[in-house]
Amino acid sequence: MPGVKDTQCGFKLFSAAATEEIFKRVTISRWSFDIEVLAIARSLGYKIIEVPIVWNDDPNTTLNPIKDGLKMFSDSWLVRKNLKKGLYK
Repeated sequence: MPGVKDTQCGFKLFSAAATEEIFKRVTISRWSFDIEVLAIARSLGYKIIEVPIVWNDDPNTTLNPIKDGLKMFSDSWLVRKNLKKGLYK
């Protein structure tokens, strides 16, 4: 996503109003969830700010780089298509 350095960091903070507006439009789960949430937020005019945090990776992650990477790629195209169709408005 242009302008966002780390879309996959699981640490995100939303106001109560933004939470209601954004999350009622979410259609994707799992790893691509972050991309869709950020795309919806941006399409609704919310400002996205990145702040540094200390993050420790979980060595027991269930991420499969090939399988989940392909799914994230296809989900990213789905988000792009949904944005063009105006489905998040």
